[in-house]
Amino acid sequence: MSLRRISAVFLISMVCGCGLFPQPITVPGPESDSLLPTAKGFIVLEQAPGGVVAVQLPTLRKTTLRPQSSDNFADMAIIYALSGPDNLGRIAYIEDHFYANGINKQRHLLKTVRLDGSEDTVIFSHTGSALWAETSIGQGEIGHSISFAPTGGRVAFLSGLKDLQMPSAFLSQGSIEIWNIDQKTGKKTNLRGLDQGLSWFPDGKRLAYVKMVSRLDARVNNRADPIAVSFLDWNWDRIPAVFICDVDSQTETFLHAGWCPIVSIDGSKAIIGDRDGSSYCVDIGTGKTSSLTGPGKNGPIAMLDDRTLLAACYPTAGTKVKFSGAWPVNGPAEMFAVKLTRTDSQAFQTVIPYIASRTHISFGLGRKYPPSPANK
Repeated sequence: MSLRRISAVFLISMVCGCGLFPQPITVPGPESDSLLPTAKGFIVLEQAPGGVVAVQLPTLRKTTLRPQSSDNFADMAIIYALSGPDNLGRIAYIEDHFYANGINKQRHLLKTVRLDGSEDTVIFSHTGSALWAETSIGQGEIGHSISFAPTGGRVAFLSGLKDLQMPSAFLSQGSIEIWNIDQKTGKKTNLRGLDQGLSWFPDGKRLAYVKMVSRLDARVNNRADPIAVSFLDWNWDRIPAVFICDVDSQTETFLHAGWCPIVSIDGSKAIIGDRDGSSYCVDIGTGKTSSLTGPGKNGPIAMLDDRTLLAACYPTAGTKVKFSGAWPVNGPAEMFAVKLTRTDSQAFQTVIPYIASRTHISFGLGRKYPPSPANK
């Protein structure tokens, strides 16, 4: 056994013995076998460093859309954010080059690629590293939130980020930019939002986003709303709220207090998060709110229908628990499982057994994929 191997084994033994590895968290089974056969669409996720893969539902067929980056620390490409696929089977993603030699060579690119890995296309290339945008050495180049409309070719993200120091939180807010990938044109809107989630409606014309508002503007008149309450205890004067913007008319309507919106596939509902990490379902038409409870609904990814979620969840009891992360820099973190879960029962089914906690992941129907014989 090599010295390096011995040292690694010793380090792991010391870490485990000192209790520095977190205790695994699992959810009790058994799992259902009836959810996957009725699910349709594509899960798209980062394969670090720099790779992107797609998993088709219900077949679980896996396709590499772009390979992982080589270990070239002089100019390694990483995936900073991704979204999609849209109904034409296209993915939008931010490729970041923060490893580039010299700060003047750092850049980030908005790109698209199809579900078969073809047509990897640059929409724009801007200077500055996306990774450092929300730090003191960054210039607020681009936020983590990105959303690719299911139809119409629009991509939304935040740029020009500025610090927003709250009593017990450090946030970032910026201007919402909207780009048309077909025309390769885009501009900043007059909307200022928090870098806490963006989500298009299925019509590709309305966008859910988050901004800080007063209690009055958030329509918080009492403590009956659990989402608002979680933020009122954090900051009484201003709280985040989700608004819906009609991009063409530049008009907006208030939806609900909270952040991290995820519009359902049919556009009738939205998942909204509170300050404590719990998620709720809000009916777009009525504003009625219901809690999303059940096994492992701690990381919603998409709402496939009224009763089915795709979520990053803790693994099922009895399965092998894995950890990711570079100790002691980030610390070992338990890997999640991507599961289909029901909102009307305790049923759930694993579709991807292991993903790291920081993995960028998205879901879309890709209804018209492949759009032409060339992509078959």
